[in-house]
Amino acid sequence: MLGTLAGLAAGLLVIPGGPLVQQADWCIGPNTSYKQNIAGCTALIQSGQITSPYLGLVYFKRGNAYLRTRQYDQAIDDFTAAITLEQSPWAFDGRASANHVEGRDEQALPDADRAVALGPGNVHFLETRAAIFEKLGRRDEAVADYLAALKIEPTMPAAKKGLKRLGAAR
Repeated sequence: MLGTLAGLAAGLLVIPGGPLVQQADWCIGPNTSYKQNIAGCTALIQSGQITSPYLGLVYFKRGNAYLRTRQYDQAIDDFTAAITLEQSPWAFDGRASANHVEGRDEQALPDADRAVALGPGNVHFLETRAAIFEKLGRRDEAVADYLAALKIEPTMPAAKKGLKRLGAAR
C-alpha cells in the first residue's frame, strides 16, 4: 500500500496542471485533514485521469476519511469501489469496520475474514474481526483473535480490553 502511495504521488507529478498535484497531496498527504482527504480524492476521481491501481488507493483513502468522519454509507461505497479495483486487505477491513460500527456485523464478518486471510499476522485485522465476533456473541472466536493479536503485539490495548470484557484470561 505504501509503495502504491509513492507511485501515485510520482505519477501525478507528470500530469499537466498544478491543481491535480495539489488534490493528490490533499488526498494522500500525511498532514491533511479528513475534509481535505475527501475533497482531494473526490477531485482526483472526478478528473478521470487516475487509473488502476492508483484509483483503488484513491477510493480507499477517501473511504477511510469518510469512516473517520462517521459517514459510514459513503465509506462503505468507497471501500467497495476500492475492493473492485484491487483486493486490498485494508479496503476489506475498512468496509468491515464501517458495517460493524453501523451494527451490521453479519455483513461485516465476511469482509473481516477476507482481510485476515489477505493480511495474515496483521493485528489490526485480527482486532477488527475479534470485535465483530464479540458483538455476534461468538466468544471463543473473539478470544482466539484477541489472543492472536496480543501474541504479535503484546501491549495492544484494544485486545487487552476485549479479553477483559469477555472475562478471558491471557
